[in-house]
Amino acid sequence: MELEYDRLETDPKQKKNPKKTANIFSILSFWWVGQLLNLGSKRSLENDDLFPLLEEDKTETSTEKLYRTWNEEKRRASSQGASNGCRLFKAIIRAFSFVDYLFILSVGLVPGVCNVLQPVFLSLLLPALMNYSTKEAYVYATGICLSSFVRAIATHQYRYHGDLMALRWKSATVGIVYRKVSKRIYLVKIQIRQRVNHQNSMFGQPLSQGLSPGLGREGKTTYRVLTVWWV
Repeated sequence: MELEYDRLETDPKQKKNPKKTANIFSILSFWWVGQLLNLGSKRSLENDDLFPLLEEDKTETSTEKLYRTWNEEKRRASSQGASNGCRLFKAIIRAFSFVDYLFILSVGLVPGVCNVLQPVFLSLLLPALMNYSTKEAYVYATGICLSSFVRAIATHQYRYHGDLMALRWKSATVGIVYRKVSKRIYLVKIQIRQRVNHQNSMFGQPLSQGLSPGLGREGKTTYRVLTVWWV
């Protein structure tokens, strides 16, 4: 059974995600989202104000990737006869690019490096000031400022990309569970419909017409239960 994803109603004039065409400075400073934030500071945002998601951030894309890697994990476990079964977490990790993981890890380490460099520059700045070495003092002060600036950028990029990856994991997991449950419900409905048709063929008439004398109390209860499940 194929699943369909319903899009939110948007403006007929299809907008483009500004991040797709943003340069490196706009991405690092989050300038690409400034127009939306400026609009949100003036009034409440509506659905038409939001720009569409990038292809890699859509739930459908994440679900398809996880579904593919999960099937590969099941085939691997069945072929190797693994005693611990399939690992969903391993399938989730393999569903997305390792370049994204390396980038998140890299920008996560940068703030720690900057925290180490700041006291080092400070320890060099104080003797330079005491010795009236102006040139060296400017160099060390610039190092302190640059390390603070880089730490701020790296921290925000780490949190943004980390939360974005977590949302991809969540949407992919929810999507694959929804697909599994939908298939189960579809099969249950088919089984219930077959039972209803079997009851019709047994009594030679629709269950809803005059079956009270033939079925009795238990028959009417069964009919109500089957009807509720079918609806």
